[in-house]
Amino acid sequence: MKKHILNSVIVICLSFFVVFIAIGSVQSKPYTYKLDGVYSISPDGILSLISEDAEIVIKGSDRTDVHIVVRKEYNISGLFVAHENEPFEMDIEEDDGNIIMREVGGIFNTVGIMTIMREEYEISIDIPTGVSLKLRGEDDNYLIENVNGNISLRIEDGRARLKQCNGEQFNIEIEDGNVEMDSGSGMLDVFIEDGKLTVENGKFSDIDASCEDGTLDIETSLSSEGVYRLNAEDGRIYFNVTSGGGEFQVRMDDGHVRASSKFELLEEDDDNALYRLPGGSAKIRARVEDGSIRIHAD
Repeated sequence: MKKHILNSVIVICLSFFVVFIAIGSVQSKPYTYKLDGVYSISPDGILSLISEDAEIVIKGSDRTDVHIVVRKEYNISGLFVAHENEPFEMDIEEDDGNIIMREVGGIFNTVGIMTIMREEYEISIDIPTGVSLKLRGEDDNYLIENVNGNISLRIEDGRARLKQCNGEQFNIEIEDGNVEMDSGSGMLDVFIEDGKLTVENGKFSDIDASCEDGTLDIETSLSSEGVYRLNAEDGRIYFNVTSGGGEFQVRMDDGHVRASSKFELLEEDDDNALYRLPGGSAKIRARVEDGSIRIHAD
């Protein structure tokens, strides 16, 4: 009986497949979207970009306008009975001295078997150096160079490299991504889940940085009037001081702290440690739950 039922199911499935073959066909559908345009922006305007899965290059220069190039090519191959597509495009809005970029479309409704989809998606943006950036990405990779405006960056699983960006405010939120900075000054505000932030040659006067299971690796000088707040749950903090000094107060739950030889230990108990680094009067407040923090001075 069971064998008879199984044979019947197989026959029905094969029948449907034969019908599908009869009315469908193996297809390969290429799609290409290209944009190349120049747009107006204020010297201190904001460029906003919401994107997904793109390779993004943003460069600042002495130009007075914004040059945007977008190229997206993808190919879907498989066996289709019906296929409807809302074409992809990049919507660009000039808004009171600012520019807003949003993805529109790129939605596929396929009846059949989609075997493979290959995609290449690149965005290149040239801006005046004083323009600020507001970037929201999912699985995007960024290269940002020579931008002296403020930078707000929120990414999920992507990667970002900031080179020679010397604005006065950096707001960074990372889920599982990776962000690298080779410089920076002013204020740094960071939240990390499982990702990593690496900062070299920083000159920050204000830092508010937190991580859950991620890693904060920050190298900076200390401003005498500066305030620096560091927090880790299960994550790791590496804090390297290139110049300046101050008072380091570390609160620990089940976490631990290590300090290099230039730090003078003033007080210590099971939950707190107080260090002094000669050379300045900055205030550094750190808290670690189950994580760790290492403080070092050059």
